[in-house]
Amino acid sequence: MTEDSQQADKPAADTPEDPAPKATTKPLRLSVIGFTVVPLGLVAIGIILFIGVFDGPAWLRTLTARPLAPVSGQVLFNGKPLGNVEVMTQPTEPGMRAAVGFPVMNGEDDGRFVLKTDINGTYQDGIQVGEHKVTIAVHLVSNAPTAPPLLTPEIYASFATTPLRINVPKSGLVDYEIKIEGEVIDVEALQRRRSEAARAARAYAARRSQQESGGEESNDGQPSRSDEEAPNDDEAEGDSEAL
Repeated sequence: MTEDSQQADKPAADTPEDPAPKATTKPLRLSVIGFTVVPLGLVAIGIILFIGVFDGPAWLRTLTARPLAPVSGQVLFNGKPLGNVEVMTQPTEPGMRAAVGFPVMNGEDDGRFVLKTDINGTYQDGIQVGEHKVTIAVHLVSNAPTAPPLLTPEIYASFATTPLRINVPKSGLVDYEIKIEGEVIDVEALQRRRSEAARAARAYAARRSQQESGGEESNDGQPSRSDEEAPNDDEAEGDSEAL
């Protein structure tokens, strides 16, 4: 047996094993901050700008709102065209917008209208698809400081009482007729009553002014004839109610 074979037969000497690597904590790298903190900050800034500057909620409501459909038509009162009419709508479902009727400029005041919807301060043609209440009103044109009297039936002038409904499809409505019925008010008679009441109120105010200044009292201390004819407060109030 040779020396080389004898050395090969000897068991290999135990070699010491490498010690286990110690756990080390690496410092937080700048790249980690860049990939986590910076995007979160940008998202926060975007949310602030979206809500505070660009009115994000309103934009979302507009984006998700029901589409507008064109609606045009005519108002008939006892079967006849009703001029100088005010048309307004109110949706029956929450989250929808109201619409206003604009008169059609065709050279005739025949009650024709088109509906438009206020979208962020701008009236756009059409009305949102769905069911809406409708009010119809005509007021007497007057320069009086009080509210002008209503010339059409009161039931149609309020959303709380109107029986009128309009169901708008996606395709819209053309030449849609809104029909109302009721007692026809004599406008000329109403204007005469208003004029008479106004004259009586002015005359009464003038007499009261003269009384307060002492100009209407006669030499013997007796009230003058104009004082005797002056209406009392109840009569003046009646004149005002006649307006």
